[in-house]
Amino acid sequence: MNGKPIKLSSLEHKIVDIKIYEDLYGQCSQSNILQSAAYGEAKSRVEGFKVERMAVIESENPIAIYNVLLKRLPLIGKVARINRGPLCLQNGSPSPEDLKQLYLSIYEEWVLRKRCFLQIAPNVSEDLMSGEDFKKSGFIQGDEPKWQSGWLYLQQPEDVLRKGLLQKWRNMLNKSEKMGMELHPVDKEKDMETLLQEYDRFMKYRNFQSISSDLIMAIYRQKSDMLWTLTARKEGQYLGAIIIAKHGDSCTYLVGMTSEEGRKTNANYLLLWNGLIHCRRAGFQWFDVGGIDEINTPGIAHFKKGLGIMPYRFVGEFENHRGLRYDLLSKLKRYYRPTQSRKAHDADRQKMDRQGK
Repeated sequence: MNGKPIKLSSLEHKIVDIKIYEDLYGQCSQSNILQSAAYGEAKSRVEGFKVERMAVIESENPIAIYNVLLKRLPLIGKVARINRGPLCLQNGSPSPEDLKQLYLSIYEEWVLRKRCFLQIAPNVSEDLMSGEDFKKSGFIQGDEPKWQSGWLYLQQPEDVLRKGLLQKWRNMLNKSEKMGMELHPVDKEKDMETLLQEYDRFMKYRNFQSISSDLIMAIYRQKSDMLWTLTARKEGQYLGAIIIAKHGDSCTYLVGMTSEEGRKTNANYLLLWNGLIHCRRAGFQWFDVGGIDEINTPGIAHFKKGLGIMPYRFVGEFENHRGLRYDLLSKLKRYYRPTQSRKAHDADRQKMDRQGK
């Protein structure tokens, strides 16, 4: 085993019920949807994962929480996946040393004690921990691209938010507001189903893959008020839509799509700006733009960065050891990832070409 840890952690990992988990989740600032209880339940129903909601306990007090997705695979055995977790509670900012102990305890819980093949994408920025820190705890770093995105602080005056937009973004927003578009929230399950059918057509037409419509619908049915959806129309014609996930004190830009006519009217600018204002007025503190990929989707990255965000990048993804199970999973990932990345890049390139960029 590569880099086997020699120091044992004093932290305890405990399964908690959904009510306790949601209460603790509400105490985490700048949370993400992947660690919400509703997302875990949706992954269980749609993709067959077993989900366990965990609290990390120190001296009888919870200090962090996380969803772990479990599945048994042929030849590989039991696989545990933690995606952008754990989330630390707002009882003081953890130091780099605290974080090292936290991730060491995760290794001990899932690899040494429960004998799982562990995959983890830590919810920690690369300025707090490095790949070397994880290697010392027993992990090896995968070759997946590091997750990067950006935060926007919402609780500032709306005119200040608008002034914070980059000049070109603000100009496009100004134009969109003069196009006579009508905005309509989606608040009925039937309308949501219809919109997600449009989303499936949009992904197929643009030749890319993202969060599935089945997973979105499962989240909606689990907790409908977690998703806020807005459509744009002009003279009855559909122009585009956005879906924003609301979780804890934060929101995430989950889906954005526009028709050919919608691009002509800059519907995406009007939709996203109104989404920001809705989240601000609802009392949310933070808005995450939902990922930035400047290599495969540079046009979308440019659009999101136009909000004047505070960028961040996480430390990467890690697995617990090499061996037959590691080799099998790595081959599967190498087979699927290049195809998906190439599709995303081609779709974004086509979009930029149509916009004359």
